[in-house]
Amino acid sequence: MYARIPVTLAILLLFLLAGATNSEAGPSAADRANEVTLAQSPSERARAVSGPVLIAPAPMSVPQGTTADQYLYATDGDGDPITFSKTFGPSYMTVTTIYPSHGYATGNVHLAPSFDDVGTATGGIAASDGSSASTATLDITVTPNRAPILDQPSPMSGGVGQTIDQTLTATDPDRNLLS
Repeated sequence: MYARIPVTLAILLLFLLAGATNSEAGPSAADRANEVTLAQSPSERARAVSGPVLIAPAPMSVPQGTTADQYLYATDGDGDPITFSKTFGPSYMTVTTIYPSHGYATGNVHLAPSFDDVGTATGGIAASDGSSASTATLDITVTPNRAPILDQPSPMSGGVGQTIDQTLTATDPDRNLLS
């Protein structure tokens, strides 16, 4: 394959192709009056390099003292295997790789906040193919999970063998449905 290109572009191409060929000899060039003819055999063609693409996770909200999970997804145009990792964030956040396939991967972000973790936090997630990485941030909200409050029952009295009924009421400070 031959192409006529300006000298400055040819020099740049030589540097790029020399590092991305499968041949020890590399591409060759010949100068003819400020034009360069660049010759490269099909086996020396450069492979396009692309890093992984991490699909940004949705914000997560989790009540304190409980857990929440979200799947992570990433692709790699080169077909390289991808792994996920936590780059920063709260101690109750973990990131794992579930399926590190070639070119496509799934992972998981797991949140397990304690009762002291109410509030907001940010975590960092990376998808790596071993040579480059894609990163995203995750917004986390830990909400209170307080116990319901039973209203004080009224005093009751009755005789032996008699059924006494009373309606009990309670409220949940987090507005969760009670049963």
